[in-house]
Amino acid sequence: MVAGFAYNLRTMPYSYVFDFNRREHVRACRQTDRHAIRRRWLRRLTRLAMTVGGIFFAAVAAGQWVQGAYLTAWMFLVWSALLALTPLFSTFVAYGNARQWEKRNAGSRSVTFDIQSDGVSSSSGIGRMEMRWVGITQVVETPEFVLFYITEKMAMYLPKRAISAHDLVAIRDLTRQHVPTVRRESVSRKSLNAVDHRTR
Repeated sequence: MVAGFAYNLRTMPYSYVFDFNRREHVRACRQTDRHAIRRRWLRRLTRLAMTVGGIFFAAVAAGQWVQGAYLTAWMFLVWSALLALTPLFSTFVAYGNARQWEKRNAGSRSVTFDIQSDGVSSSSGIGRMEMRWVGITQVVETPEFVLFYITEKMAMYLPKRAISAHDLVAIRDLTRQHVPTVRRESVSRKSLNAVDHRTR
């Protein structure tokens, strides 16, 4: 269910209603983390270091196992597993938050996202969140979402499946007028096909 309006002050706000989807929520959180403003290069470097560290500990564990030091080998294997799983921690947190949302909204899965002349808001059965344009640090458009960052690391998301092509163009123009940083992630045909497959 989608309600979209051409952009002008007489027809504001844009109002979109979509069903909450757990997997989509997790993907939105991952995209939010990926495009966060704060020290993006450091986050990538940390993940690389964890990967290399995990491989190193696994190699040491294999060597200890061959030598018969099974306890030491198991210790290194545990460290290797922890390093390998650390980048997935935010995904686990997002999945848990999505489950909690579903439990608290057992009677309805509808989410309403409004884009207004003075800001954006998102509401559901458990409450409402509003943010004026002056408080939005950046807007990032990915193949699947429009992310409205309310802090350097947190964002309100609007699934693009709920937006018509005409409204999307108008939303881009509107955000450029109010937000200092507006970015679009490069879109490949392969990624578009993947998004289309997930949203069917």
